[in-house]
Amino acid sequence: MVPSANLLGFAGGELAKKASQSSILANLLLCLGLCFFCGGIGRENQSFHEAVSEVGSGILLVAGFGLLIPSAFYVTLKSNSSDTHVQLSSQALNRSTLIISRATAVILLVAFLMYLFYNLHSHHSIFDEVLEFDERQDEDREKVLKRAKLTLIECLAAVAISLACVCMSAVFLVEEIEHIVNERGVSDNFMGLILVPLVEKAAEHLTAIDEAWDNQINFALFHCLGPSIQTALLNAPIAVLVGWGIGKDMGLNFEIFMIVLVVLSILVVGNFLRDGKSNYLEGGLCVLVYVIIAVSTWYYPRIVPEEELTLYSKLESSGDLQSILTSTNMDVIQPLQDNDLWHAIQILDASTGAITKQVASLELQYGGINMQSQSNDGRKLCQNRDVARLCQKHKSWRQNIAAASSDLAHVLELDLRSESERATTEGKRLLSTLTTRLKEDDRLIVVLERLSAQIEFTGQDETIVEQASGRSRVLAQCISDEIQHRLDRLYLESLQRGLMETQSKPQQAEDEALVALKGELDSLYPEISILAEMSTRQEFTEPMVHELGSHHGKLRIDFHQKLDYVLDVISKMASYTGTLIRRLQDRESFCGMLETIAAAHQSEVGDLFTAQTTSTREALRHAFVQLTPTFISSKNRDAPVSDTLSLAKLLRREGLSLESILDSEKPD
Repeated sequence: MVPSANLLGFAGGELAKKASQSSILANLLLCLGLCFFCGGIGRENQSFHEAVSEVGSGILLVAGFGLLIPSAFYVTLKSNSSDTHVQLSSQALNRSTLIISRATAVILLVAFLMYLFYNLHSHHSIFDEVLEFDERQDEDREKVLKRAKLTLIECLAAVAISLACVCMSAVFLVEEIEHIVNERGVSDNFMGLILVPLVEKAAEHLTAIDEAWDNQINFALFHCLGPSIQTALLNAPIAVLVGWGIGKDMGLNFEIFMIVLVVLSILVVGNFLRDGKSNYLEGGLCVLVYVIIAVSTWYYPRIVPEEELTLYSKLESSGDLQSILTSTNMDVIQPLQDNDLWHAIQILDASTGAITKQVASLELQYGGINMQSQSNDGRKLCQNRDVARLCQKHKSWRQNIAAASSDLAHVLELDLRSESERATTEGKRLLSTLTTRLKEDDRLIVVLERLSAQIEFTGQDETIVEQASGRSRVLAQCISDEIQHRLDRLYLESLQRGLMETQSKPQQAEDEALVALKGELDSLYPEISILAEMSTRQEFTEPMVHELGSHHGKLRIDFHQKLDYVLDVISKMASYTGTLIRRLQDRESFCGMLETIAAAHQSEVGDLFTAQTTSTREALRHAFVQLTPTFISSKNRDAPVSDTLSLAKLLRREGLSLESILDSEKPD
């Protein structure tokens, strides 16, 4: 009501601003504090819904920020005008602040509309549930329900009468403000911040306190935070916009002391609402904060409006202010009343002639200053030419730098392209090499699979070992007998030839017989060497068969496990090409393991190999020849792969192969 009365001419602009601030302070500190205090009496605490507290405190914080910005802008630029590079006049600063105030008023109205849409449309179910819950919490609900209800006609009549009474009370209150301030010595700040809101909102405050007393704390919060939000987001912006419409400079440029009080009050109340609970201690603290603000506003000096400040400055510059202040007809409390203002205006009109003379002298001074400015303009023109020349040089340098950077980028691009091509070629080469190695490994694995498929298991290892041992002994004995028979035959032939020659030529025949016998012996040496080599090759058969028999079980289990692992690796190679290198390394390590096992076997059987005699070698050869059909027939059976592969590996280490031995012995 007070801002509207201000726009209609009933009150001053400063009083209207203070009324907006006082409404927020009274609702947030006094009314909310008394609600917490009265509701906390007899209770440990009161809990309220977080939607009411969080939305209310957030909206109020945004409103406080919007109301603070124009005042902070004005105070900052006014106090630092001497330190800034751009000098702003007082009129320009007021104009900028007024534009910011009007823009902020529009934005605050948009925020209020968003709040209404949130509260009444999109999330109204939350607030409806909260209010319904509070109605059930009402301790006087039964009494209220038993009361008689007014009809629609009675309600409309009551609203009309109440509205008329409120309007008349507002008009009478605004009319008496000037009398109370001037006659009673009450500060207008105290009047606008403390007394006016107490009288204006007494009924609303008592309603909220009664709701808190009846444990309807959410209703009480609605009656405390709702009017504050309405004042900050609706009343103050509407006052600014209506003033803009009727040509009055009504802005949001509050005194920095007052707007700081509002923002601090919002922060204090938001801190108390954060936990969702209240007690009498928090309420008492809010009331005490309001009392502190009341005491500070009682002693806060009266701020002279901008119009009176302008008039004071004009009177002081003309020298008539002192005569007005020493006049006996001037009011002591407020020196500039209407009659005094008219008297001051007449004095100002009388001093217009003097001001005109001063203006003429100032025009002469302006002419001299103008000539100086023209010379300064000439110097500035030269400086501008120098600056243009420097700019041209700078532009040419930038062009050169751009060209150099372009060339460098081109060279780098070519180098990068060549490097990328080289890297691509190297990658293709490595991929080709890796593919070749992979194909070779696959071929070897296929050969091993084919060999393992051809080998069959008879299940007669012990019998084969015994037969091999017996036939090896027979072979060695036969080879020894054959060598002895050949030597005896050669010896007898040589003796026979010697006797025959002795009969014809006794002495010469004996010499020639000896020479022939030596020749025969020399011719026997290669055969003996061949037989020794064959027996040496065959001497490993018996210890090899013995070793295969003793370690057959262990080697069969180990080899089957490793063969299964190799087959698993082969089956996964097609689907896991990304892990090709790791699989190849695993395969190489597996091959190294097999070679280590073979080397260990060779070292274990090495001593046994060297201990065999020549007769044992020949027997082994003879037994191996007899065993050949058994090995040939075993290729078509299901024999363990480990026995045959171990035998082939040991033969290869001695310079032989299983196929060569089988092929060489077939004719025999």
